[in-house]
Amino acid sequence: MRSIWVVPLVVTLTGCGRESDRTMPTGSSSQLVLEAPPLLTPRPDAAIPQNDDGIGCPAHEARGYGFEIRFDWGESRSSEGVVGYDLYVQHRTSVWPMIDQRVTESRHLYRSCNGFVIDENLDNWEWRVRAVDARGHMSEWSEARPFRFEPCRTAPGRRCWAPPA
Repeated sequence: MRSIWVVPLVVTLTGCGRESDRTMPTGSSSQLVLEAPPLLTPRPDAAIPQNDDGIGCPAHEARGYGFEIRFDWGESRSSEGVVGYDLYVQHRTSVWPMIDQRVTESRHLYRSCNGFVIDENLDNWEWRVRAVDARGHMSEWSEARPFRFEPCRTAPGRRCWAPPA
């Protein structure tokens, strides 16, 4: 007589954008639930400076030095062991994210040398994180946290990317 193996099914639902991604394991209810990590920094509505000469990037006459964002969140726990975090950063009206990356620590430094955000897009940025365990299970996304950018200006107060006079 043949044996029949029953294997728990893992289904990944993917919608339009990462916000709706979710992995749902079926099987034992005694499993430790992988919780969404708590967000630490940037704090709600933080203003990210641009054209920051302290980030270690060379100056560009029209675009400035660039900017950096330090993301930090609390660690998650799982009986399977947390192996990483998905970090997602996007302007609310954008189709493409600024950051869509898996990292192994509960922090990430994003640096954009000579990069800048135009004045029309300074507001309405948000970031979120989810934990991933060794079996590939993912937590819910953390709540989205808003932040914004300060205007980018080069000397003498020109908008970044403005052609030299």
